[in-house]
Amino acid sequence: MKNIKLSDFEVKVLDGSEKEESLKSIRELVFGRAEKLKGKSLIAPNGQHVDAFDFFNMAQYFEMQIHHFGIERQMPMANDYAQMMGQIIQEDPFFEYFFLIGKNYIHGLRDTEDSLRYTSPNKGIRKIILDTHVRARDNFSNARKLFIETKLPENMRFYETTMEIEKAVSYKREFFFRGLSESDINSVFKNNDLLDDLVIPSQAAIKIYHRLLEKGIFLHKEQAARAIYNLANVMKFIPDKYKKALEYCNCAKEILGGLPEIEETTRYYEDALKE
Repeated sequence: MKNIKLSDFEVKVLDGSEKEESLKSIRELVFGRAEKLKGKSLIAPNGQHVDAFDFFNMAQYFEMQIHHFGIERQMPMANDYAQMMGQIIQEDPFFEYFFLIGKNYIHGLRDTEDSLRYTSPNKGIRKIILDTHVRARDNFSNARKLFIETKLPENMRFYETTMEIEKAVSYKREFFFRGLSESDINSVFKNNDLLDDLVIPSQAAIKIYHRLLEKGIFLHKEQAARAIYNLANVMKFIPDKYKKALEYCNCAKEILGGLPEIEETTRYYEDALKE
């Protein structure tokens, strides 16, 4: 382990052979299950039959495109993609855990709905956003349950923490920043065992990020540093945590360098603590 030491806890980061072993077990698990899809037929929107394993390999590329170019340039394909992913998930629900339908696709829908909301703000658009997040909550809960049931190797906790818990943070905070009421927020998250007792969004984010950093195992130091910065950033609403937040900012800056957002957040806490 190549841990990052903070005053109140250590963040675990895999090093060298540990990292390679972890990646290897993840690859074997995912591609081992994917190979079982060979010979199973998916029906594309144009009526053509596509081998499920071939689609799985194409899907990896599609996700990369989303990351690099954004959902807007891919939206004509995104609905077709989600429909076919739904067919793969019916074959093996495990894949809901790894694919766009449970994470990036919904994130992309959220971005698209955001622009709609700003150009035509009305209750209908707000409902679309809320409905999208209800689907996200269901995906989150189902994937987390499946994760526990499949008893994955210990180093697979990386996926549970970085993908799913962090996703829950972002959805909880997104409601808050969009001005939806607390009752709207809690109605969406009321059935989620992880978030039952988390009422105030900023406190929810802090608690979950703490859990992410204390319990998670990261593959890269930079990824851990980004999560440390995110924790610092959500402390802006709680003045008695500013000193701790500044420590987290400085730690992230040491690893990631002087990124503009980190510099800005660091100055925010420095100025606030001088007052």
